[in-house]
Amino acid sequence: MAAIDAEQAAEFLEAYIRYAMHEHAAILPRGYDSARRRAEIRADIDASFDKLAEYRAALA
Repeated sequence: MAAIDAEQAAEFLEAYIRYAMHEHAAILPRGYDSARRRAEIRADIDASFDKLAEYRAALA
């Protein structure tokens, strides 16, 4: 099994971020549980953007 390079990792993260943004938008704001889940997804999206920036910097 071959390791993935920074470009493949960046492409995966872009796809994951798009998926997570759709999931975030699909959760209706109804109470504590949905707000907590939306916050968790938002934090994951932010961390993914940070990681994506690292991969993009490695490609430059």
